[in-house]
Amino acid sequence: MYNNKRRLRLAAALIVVTVIAPLIQPSFSAFAATTSKSVTTNCGGDQLEVGLAFGPGATGNGSDIVLITNIGKSSCHLKGYPHLSFWTATSALPVKLSHSTYMFKDVRPTRVQLNPERVASFGIGYGDNYNPESDAPKKCLVTTAYVTLGAHKYEIPFGLDACRSDMVAAVTAIQSGGYPTPFDAG
Repeated sequence: MYNNKRRLRLAAALIVVTVIAPLIQPSFSAFAATTSKSVTTNCGGDQLEVGLAFGPGATGNGSDIVLITNIGKSSCHLKGYPHLSFWTATSALPVKLSHSTYMFKDVRPTRVQLNPERVASFGIGYGDNYNPESDAPKKCLVTTAYVTLGAHKYEIPFGLDACRSDMVAAVTAIQSGGYPTPFDAG
């Protein structure tokens, strides 16, 4: 019985990754950055590819999923909450980060072993029903996010009206697999 449940979970995870794969927007570039204390890793910067997939939404809340793929030939590990910075076409936005998303559970960081060709993920959650000032969209439209994993930074295309989220976003810890643990109200 335990093996059947495990097989079903594995099959479900494979289906999720297969369904999400066409939605992935590959990262533009990877380059060294200042060390982040949020994530510990032994993965090399060129060993990982970071992409974005659409996440679930609910009234007043949206989310996206960041997929981290080991494209290297050796295993490595990740642990912690990634750091995100959000940019408009011209400047950085001071978006406050928390670890409490509406669409995903806030699970404690655990060490995620990332074997070659395997995927880890984390969720980004944000509100989308705050009413900003009438001129706010001009200065609040995020076009790019930078994901910092250890000493490496990855650029991903990211669309968000940060004013409609009241300049707040949430990020989950990195988790194994192509989909972070969903919030379960039951």
